[in-house]
Amino acid sequence: MQVLTRRSFIKMTAAAGGMAMVNPVTVLAKRQQPVGFFSAHPFIEEHPEAVFIIKTTVDKKTNGDAIKQAGLDFSKSVIVPAKKGIPLSWMVPIKPNLTNSFTSKKHYPKQATQFPLEYGMGIVTDPYFVEGVIEGMKGLGMSGKQFYVREVTTPWDFGPRGYVDMCWRQDADIRSLYDDYKDLDSNDLNWVEFKNSEIFKKAPYLWPVNAKNTWLLNISKFKAHGMSLTLCCKNLQGTMSTPFQHYCSAERSVKEINGFTIKDVLKRAKENYDRHAAAGIPRWKTNTGLNGYTMDIWCSRTLDNVSHTPAGLHIIEGVYGRDGDGFLAGPNKGPYSDQEAWDYMTNYVIFGKDPFRVDIVGLWLGGHEAGNVGLYHIAMERKLSNVLDPRKVPVYLWENGTATLKKLEDFERKPLKTYYMQLENEPKYHLLDQPFDYSKIAEGPHVLPRTANARVLNESIPNPANNSVSLEYGLPRAGNTRLEIADSRGRTVDLLVDGPREKGYHMAVWNIGKHSPGEYAFKFRSGDVTRVEKIAILK
Repeated sequence: MQVLTRRSFIKMTAAAGGMAMVNPVTVLAKRQQPVGFFSAHPFIEEHPEAVFIIKTTVDKKTNGDAIKQAGLDFSKSVIVPAKKGIPLSWMVPIKPNLTNSFTSKKHYPKQATQFPLEYGMGIVTDPYFVEGVIEGMKGLGMSGKQFYVREVTTPWDFGPRGYVDMCWRQDADIRSLYDDYKDLDSNDLNWVEFKNSEIFKKAPYLWPVNAKNTWLLNISKFKAHGMSLTLCCKNLQGTMSTPFQHYCSAERSVKEINGFTIKDVLKRAKENYDRHAAAGIPRWKTNTGLNGYTMDIWCSRTLDNVSHTPAGLHIIEGVYGRDGDGFLAGPNKGPYSDQEAWDYMTNYVIFGKDPFRVDIVGLWLGGHEAGNVGLYHIAMERKLSNVLDPRKVPVYLWENGTATLKKLEDFERKPLKTYYMQLENEPKYHLLDQPFDYSKIAEGPHVLPRTANARVLNESIPNPANNSVSLEYGLPRAGNTRLEIADSRGRTVDLLVDGPREKGYHMAVWNIGKHSPGEYAFKFRSGDVTRVEKIAILK
């Protein structure tokens, strides 16, 4: 065992071979220090290029307690106290996928009678998952009154789908804001000016979405739809007021908001479509379902919206997923119809900072290739995204507050058939799983560290749930790596990493709860690089 004394620390900083010490002392506190801020976990904040996947273990979709616990576990490990970040006094708008689920007997007497309430659960983001997220954030010191659940469509389904009761239990705000923007109180709207857009000049959002001092949570549903899978980018559609949210009817819906669109909007839309079709965007020349021209306008509106609606986190709730058309119809013959949409226990929660990266990984997990979906091609063209191939996205398994770098193929795919732009001789409900040649797409560079390095991420603020401290280490190339903790006498007290690791960024977790206050150090070694840094644990 190598003894690392205080004197040897000083000697090692002056030694050759890439050895270094950046900070004299990193201070950690065993007791939770008073803070007035929160953020996504620092590893997530530091890596917006990454996508994180939680594997849940819920047995059935009606197990509300287990689903709420999944949301609570997510919230506690992913949204954490911070020395700086988002003030705990800010508002948190939450955008679930809370769309038309045909459960109001008043508005849809035939469907509500034919299909039981349980049947349509997968149409919307599960309310128990959202409740768990809210409850976890309240544990940071926030009030339920700081949470605003917002969705423009079908408020008559809010009650049957469990959202009214959930918000009542959590003291969160949910209201019907379905009326035309001209009929709403001006305080219920937040107007946003658009720049570098293809459709909108200006649009009203459901307050407090896009307002100052807010941190938006975009919690979409893992389900099929006419737009392939309706994931994070599409989910933000419902943050706009009526009729601005009518994306799917192309020219008619654009004319509805005449005066709020760019000059010669439909002429420009036709030119965009012709260019995209000529460029070979897959399926863009088909005329089934939402044809290429209609889809092109939908993409432009979606990208305008996404680029003007920043979110703290983009999340796909996939505890259970749904195939079909996003609503009632699908590829299955069942007790209620010969063409039913079904829910499946997919048991995934997919999340990250970048909605495009989260979506293309979600598509892959749903059995689809992002290269076959026009939205993500056009996002690349508009420089809103720089990656199309999901295999080039760093993907991490998130377990108990720890991120482990994985290959995409390490995760089981959960096929969810869609009716998106059906090709000739293709079943109405199908997978967009045709091989796509990503080498023809000019994607951005893969994010890799320039040199091997390591550092403490959450100085002074360990995770209050397990008194742990996160360390990040980066490798420009694969190789054997060792990360250990030594006490003030140089004795190894914890070995966190020891063995081969892939290139990229990694995370290790050190449990300081079992150690006495005092001076420690972490020692990182990979190849010819060694780094030593002192750590002081306070009471």
